[in-house]
Parts: sequence; C-alpha cells; structure tokens
Amino acid sequence: MKEKDKELLADLSLKGDGFSSLVHAQELIAQEASRFHLEDEFVIPFRYGVDVIKILPVNLDTVFAYWEITNNLLKDNKVSIENIIAKIFILEKNSENEICEFFIKDEVGSLYLKVSAPMQKVIAKVGFYDKNGVFIVLLASSTIVLPNNKIEQTDDEIWMSKDEIGRAH
Repeated sequence: MKEKDKELLADLSLKGDGFSSLVHAQELIAQEASRFHLEDEFVIPFRYGVDVIKILPVNLDTVFAYWEITNNLLKDNKVSIENIIAKIFILEKNSENEICEFFIKDEVGSLYLKVSAPMQKVIAKVGFYDKNGVFIVLLASSTIVLPNNKIEQTDDEIWMSKDEIGRAH
C-alpha cells in the first residue's frame, strides 16, 4: 500500500464514522421518544370486561393460565364465582383427557400450573358442575402444543451444505 493511501486511511479512521461510532438503537429510540410528552400516563386496566381464559407454555412442565370472568357471564348462567372451575385437557383424536383442575377464586386472575404433556395439544376450559354433576363449559382457550422434552436426532434436517468447491450454502 502506498504511503499516501495509508495516511488517507488513518485520517478516515480518526473521523469516527466507523461502525462503532454509529448511533445505537437505544439512542434512536430515546430521540424518537423525546418527541412525546412525558406527562402522558398510560394506565393498564385491571379488567377489560371480556370473558376469556388463555394458557401459554412457559417451559417443559409449566403453563401459565390467566382469565377474566364477567358478572354478566355469571348472572346469565346463574352461578357464583365460588363454583367456577378451570380444567386443562389433553386433546387426542376423539377425546379429551383431563389432566388438571383448579378452582377459580377471583373473577380476574392468573396461575402457573405444573403440566407434563410433551408435544401434546392442550386446552383450558372454565365452567361449573350442574346439579346432575355434569361439567358445563362456559369458556375455552385456544389449543396450544406443549414443548418437547426430548432432543431428537434426524437425518432429514440440513443445517448447512457445501458445494464441490467447499463453499457453504
């Protein structure tokens, strides 16, 4: 490299417009956020007035359930919150197998549950038992699939391949 090119490269590197001197994402967010008034306060409501039960996988043997049950749902079904039960079911081809049951004590709440059903479809349902002992479903969550608890090897999965020259693809 010519001496003049070395000097030019050194001068350019001292200007500080290299990769490490670029504006970071946090700075960009801070600059953009500064346009908004800090006095604006956003309140997350305790309840939304929507009947719902949701379950989310947390790890291999835990799910997180949260719910909201409105007074209208309770009145329409002539049931009190003390009689409301939530159940977790494994969905199989033509059946539902109950794996967990718990009482719901509050109209709005959440709970972590130990559930071991790797790679199984799971659903949560909220309801009550009628006078004949039949479980009446009021709400149902979406179906989720719990994570696998095993590492499985397969020959079908290709992470990287090389061509005849040795270049990765």
